Amino acid sequence: DILNHRKRKSFYKFASTSGAAAFAIPTQLGGTELWIIRTVSALATYFGLVAYTDRPRGHIDVPDPSILDVRQSNVPGAGLGLFYAGS
Repeated sequence: DILNHRKRKSFYKFASTSGAAAFAIPTQLGGTELWIIRTVSALATYFGLVAYTDRPRGHIDVPDPSILDVRQSNVPGAGLGLFYAGS
């Protein structure tokens, strides 16, 4: 029981910020906790990159902008559409 008490005691290191408040910082992490941290980090990185790179930038590369026509879409309720106006 003393060994378990020492393990529990060494698991948390107590620190304070200017003596005002104390909080616990884990000093050891098990395999499960590490995999949870890795998974959350990987998912946050993936979704962050997708959100950043998978958005339209509002720029169309056309040699002559007069060949494009902006008018009401043929789909009801869809708003404006971009159509080819050249011949």
